[in-house]
Amino acid sequence: MVGRVKVGCCGFPGGMRGYFSRFEVVEVQQTFYQPPRMETALRWRREAQADFEFVIKAWQLITHPSSSPTYRNVDNIRGFFHSILRTPIYGGMSYFRLHGGPGYRHVHTDEELERLKGVVGEGETYFMFNNLNMCDDALRLRNMIGYG
Repeated sequence: MVGRVKVGCCGFPGGMRGYFSRFEVVEVQQTFYQPPRMETALRWRREAQADFEFVIKAWQLITHPSSSPTYRNVDNIRGFFHSILRTPIYGGMSYFRLHGGPGYRHVHTDEELERLKGVVGEGETYFMFNNLNMCDDALRLRNMIGYG
């Protein structure tokens, strides 16, 4: 049995309003540095359709050593984790952040997208594109999977 597949982008390519009309999930990238202001998150929630899903990019404190040049705002980490609503996940989910081949300008080939279909498991599978052509690549994968 194949589980639910969710395809989206890292950020809002082409603008938020257009993105909300084409996708059901987005990876919020700014959480890598600092969580958005509450007013910003509430505005996004109001502007998105009711079933739209926001996933967050892990805070750099979790993913990078303190010597990383991107490392900043470490003191805010406790406040962030105490302020977010959490839904526990107990297995059965796969998350793929797709930067694209040899670099950010990479356009995923049909063969690459077809291979992605082969990793879909029984639980939820997320494919989040993060390349220059992310919106088009995500829409092509959605079409190959059979929705959108």
